Amino acid sequence: MSEVADTPNGPRPAQPARLGVVGRPGGAALRRYGTVASVLMLDLDGLKAVNDHRGHAAGDAVLARTGRVLQGAVRTTDVVARLVGDEFAVLSVETDQGAAAEERARLQALLDAAGVPASIGVATRGAGLGLPEACAAADADMYQAKQGRVGAPGHGGDRSGPGRE
Repeated sequence: MSEVADTPNGPRPAQPARLGVVGRPGGAALRRYGTVASVLMLDLDGLKAVNDHRGHAAGDAVLARTGRVLQGAVRTTDVVARLVGDEFAVLSVETDQGAAAEERARLQALLDAAGVPASIGVATRGAGLGLPEACAAADADMYQAKQGRVGAPGHGGDRSGPGRE
C-alpha cells in the first residue's frame, strides 16, 4: 500500500510524479520475473466543478475520501498513488485481465457508494506490454470510460482537472 500523509483535511495518498514500484511489495517480482500486473487509472468526474462551486476545501475532502476508499479496497501487495490533481492509479500485482475487470467494477461500485464519481480505465502488463505501456493503455481506457459517463447524473465529462486546463 502507498504511504498516506495526514493533512488538515484528513489522510491523503502520497503524490509521486509517476506510479513507481521500487521498494514496494511485489515490485521486485514485477522487475525480476515479469510478473503479471494490472494498472487501473482513475480520474474523478466533476472535481473542478466541486472546487469552483463549493470551494477547494470541499474538493480536498473528495480527494481524501477517494484515497480512503482506494486504500481500504486494495491488497497490501497493491500500490495506490495519487498522480496529479484528480488522477489516481492502482497497480495490482498478480492480477490478470479478468481479475482486473472485476477489480474495476468493484472499485467503481465502492466509489459510487461513497459519492465519488470517477472514471476508471484498466490495462494488464504482460508479454509485449511493459508497465509504462500498460499505464498509457489504462489512461486511454479511462478516457473512453469518461466519455461514456458524460451525461450521467453527477458525472462531468471534462478532463479539466489540474494540469488538463
